[in-house]
Amino acid sequence: MDGVVNLTQKPIVPNSSFVYKYTPPDAGTFWYHPHNNSLGQIGRGLFGVLIVKEPVPYDADEDAIVMLNDWNLKGNGQIDTNFESMMTMSHAGRIGNTTAVNSANSPVLTFAPGSRVRLRFINGATARIFIPDIPASLNPYMIAADAYPIPPVPYKSWVLGPGMRMDVVIDLPETEGGAMSGMMGGGGMGMMRGMMGGMMSGVFWQINGHSMAEDHDYEKPIFSLKKDKSYILNIVNETAFDHPIHMHGHTFRVVSADGKKLSRSYLTDTVYVPSGTRREIAFVADNPGRWMIHCHIIDHQVSGMMGFFEV
Repeated sequence: MDGVVNLTQKPIVPNSSFVYKYTPPDAGTFWYHPHNNSLGQIGRGLFGVLIVKEPVPYDADEDAIVMLNDWNLKGNGQIDTNFESMMTMSHAGRIGNTTAVNSANSPVLTFAPGSRVRLRFINGATARIFIPDIPASLNPYMIAADAYPIPPVPYKSWVLGPGMRMDVVIDLPETEGGAMSGMMGGGGMGMMRGMMGGMMSGVFWQINGHSMAEDHDYEKPIFSLKKDKSYILNIVNETAFDHPIHMHGHTFRVVSADGKKLSRSYLTDTVYVPSGTRREIAFVADNPGRWMIHCHIIDHQVSGMMGFFEV
């Protein structure tokens, strides 16, 4: 039920349907989107939120979704349909000229005075990187990263690459009025120092020296794993741009950064790997099948930086 075209299922063609049946194994903040013509479909806004509630809910008065994305709009307000630009695919990706929260340009989220609110942040943009800015006066605490709970820590900042999520709890003042602005700061990071593929073919990125197109049915896996065995995957970013690397079908723990063991590891399905850095992730290959691993900057994904592994 992974939905990856020609890897786990055929595409859902126009005027047809497909019923997904599955049992969510974990509670948390998730989202869904197409893995076919990803740039155009996600870029137009074809995605949604999937909340799996805990058996015992977190102690908050209100629970709110904060879906972040951006749009590349023309002067008449319509979406620019030039999604597969050579420049954006080979650089930081398609960064829109208008940001949005819950598909609105300047939304207002209203809560009761004195309430404790759980904010579920999701970065649904194709390329833009967000760093939410939450005033310290609201006593913000981060309680989950990429859907999975973490020991509550005071929130200062967190890089949300495309596809990444976080849950933050805030305490609102007892008095009415007031506003929080500047929540969505961020943008593309990095400068180009070298191309990684063929300009004429639209392929720029590689994993282990191999570029993968969006049609997955004829490719060989990057690696094969034995079921129920534990593995450490060493992810090295030798490019000039940052990459949020997303793994399908499994959760993992980030155990080291640039060779230094992390004092606190956390469960996740996406690891943010800045330019010129290295991350080690550990996981158990407990889910048999063929699973995608790719950069969640969609421009990078569709122009080569994806592949699949098998268990």
